[in-house]
Amino acid sequence: SRVMAAGHVVQVVQAAETATGTVSGGAWQTIVSASITPTSTSSKIVITCNGCFSNPSSSGNLEFTTRTLSSATGAVQVGDTSGNKTSGNTVLWLGQDSAYDGVSPAWTVVDEPSSTSAVTYSLQVYGSESQSVNYNKQRQNADAEYTIRGSSTITLMEIAQ
Repeated sequence: SRVMAAGHVVQVVQAAETATGTVSGGAWQTIVSASITPTSTSSKIVITCNGCFSNPSSSGNLEFTTRTLSSATGAVQVGDTSGNKTSGNTVLWLGQDSAYDGVSPAWTVVDEPSSTSAVTYSLQVYGSESQSVNYNKQRQNADAEYTIRGSSTITLMEIAQ
């Protein structure tokens, strides 16, 4: 086996979800996942996520959050979990006024799984107060060039230490 100098990228894994859908709120829902098998227990994994989301409701605002979940270490670098607050990697809000509005949050976190077994990372979304969330599409769905579709991705990079 080859020894990599500290700070070098050992391997890269990416997954994309191009399908569209709507997930129920009130519980964490996975949009896309990818697995990586670290070559060393000292490796760090840099996880970059990018999601496309919109409000499926024309009668209420949408408050939601996203996070990165690791099968080895749980939620990665999320906010404070005091009281009944929901902690995530992003804080997002969309109004009810436009069927064309959407957001594409991107975030990067670092995990230290301390393992050479496969680790699965997931981009997840949570609609507060049981609010549903669209992914990879706008609320309006006309068969026209102004209807935009996106993709949600997760990229994993193993970094030698």
